[in-house]
Amino acid sequence: MNERIRTFMEGCFDLTVDHRGREECSTDYAGIKKFANLIVLECIKMVEREAAQYEQPTWAVELVNDMYERFGIEP
Repeated sequence: MNERIRTFMEGCFDLTVDHRGREECSTDYAGIKKFANLIVLECIKMVEREAAQYEQPTWAVELVNDMYERFGIEP
């Protein structure tokens, strides 16, 4: 599993190991919502970092605003 995703999971869910040594995690609505928001925010940060390389990244500002709106996340 990607280490970044694992970090998000650890912050959102209770991770346990079953009797066979397999990882399990709790799934409640609040945890799922937080996990999804963290992934979307990480994607937004990636776009913003990439856009910082350009003089006038109007496309990035529009894309970031669209992502916030589409996923219902406050900037």
